[in-house]
Amino acid sequence: MPVKAGRHRQMSTYFCWQQVLLLAGSIAIQFVSAQTVDSSAHALKEVVVTGVREEAIRHTALSIQVLPAEKIAASAAPTLALALTEVPGVQRLGTGQGIGKPVVRGLYGNRVLVLLSSLKFDNQQWQDEHGLGLSDVGVDRVELIKGPAAVLYGSEAVGGVINVIEEQPGAARQGDVHLRLYSNTQGISGNAGFLGNTRSGWWRIRAGADSHTDYSDGKGDRVLNSRFGGFYLKGTLAFRNERRQTVINYNGSLNRFGFIVEDLADFFEPDARRSRSFAGPHHSVALNVLSV
Repeated sequence: MPVKAGRHRQMSTYFCWQQVLLLAGSIAIQFVSAQTVDSSAHALKEVVVTGVREEAIRHTALSIQVLPAEKIAASAAPTLALALTEVPGVQRLGTGQGIGKPVVRGLYGNRVLVLLSSLKFDNQQWQDEHGLGLSDVGVDRVELIKGPAAVLYGSEAVGGVINVIEEQPGAARQGDVHLRLYSNTQGISGNAGFLGNTRSGWWRIRAGADSHTDYSDGKGDRVLNSRFGGFYLKGTLAFRNERRQTVINYNGSLNRFGFIVEDLADFFEPDARRSRSFAGPHHSVALNVLSV
């Protein structure tokens, strides 16, 4: 019995010292952690998180296809509506090269929602002679949302959603000039822009213009009065502080599109092949969008 009691006292002493060492180690770790933590506040910049799901479209309810500006330029399409046909499942309903509206999953007009700078854009819901009316000038990318996810945007998005996202400046000031030539319509398209960042926000300004003559069909015959052209002006002024950010966008354009009708030759004298005059039947569309 005395031997057993001695062993019990030795084991109790051993456990007490072990607890003391563990407690001292825990205090030391907490002390070191407290010394390494920086209690000063840091202001974080805007963080953009983009998720890409590598999964077949038929296996997911979220289908977002992106058409970047580089691919739009590589398509050599004279209009944004024609460039959208590069996306699978998108067709174009229109007249000639200039007038066109997107058709998504066989639906168009009031069944396809178009967003410009996060605002609803109603400009292509009417008859076939009213196209999308948007240019790729100053556009960073176009997102196409199809399938069940499009219904989240309302009943007008049953066919899909076309989200036009404008460009934003990088870390430093930048300027660029773009020029494109088209052989079929003997057209020319150009735009120039300047973007910059400041401590309290960022800004941009971009202007462009295009002009196209009558195009030639598959047989090489001229399609009379299929000419079109336009002028474009875009500007953005953004302010930010510790609490909020205010972004002011302006999007202005003036487009003219010639009408193609069957009896056009009866009242319209064919002019020169390279003529860019709008003396014949045409319509002019002026667009001014100011958003805050």
